[in-house]
Amino acid sequence: MSISEVDLRIVEARVSAYLGRGWQADTIDNKTDAASHPAAVLSDGEFAVFVKAGEGPLAMDRFRQEAHGLHLLSEQAGVLTPETLGIVETEGGAALILEAVREIARDDPHYRQMGRALAQVHSTKGLRFGLDSYCYWGDLYQDNTPATDWPTF
Repeated sequence: MSISEVDLRIVEARVSAYLGRGWQADTIDNKTDAASHPAAVLSDGEFAVFVKAGEGPLAMDRFRQEAHGLHLLSEQAGVLTPETLGIVETEGGAALILEAVREIARDDPHYRQMGRALAQVHSTKGLRFGLDSYCYWGDLYQDNTPATDWPTF
């Protein structure tokens, strides 16, 4: 599946509903070479989204779990994650629509900031190891059944 196979009208309708105003992609910047899936950043000049395409019967479920994982990172670790605008079915798969993250040139303070955010994620503690939901590592199913100790998990 390529990003061009995602129905642009469905993406535009989903973004318009999220923003509460009409939104139409004026530019499409293909990011497939820089992403793990066929992907692109679509923008109307004011607001941009990152659209990621997945194929196969599990694409919708993989993207639902990815969106759930992003929400958990934000909620439990307090780190910023892109807002999920929607997950839509496509012919032969699905597409995940996220708020685009603006690219910036990075220097030493940014790398320290990223390190602090990563440390914050890894310092989040619970009563057990694991999650109440499964997820995927790429295309591979990952069982997150909670356990009371790390080696068992």
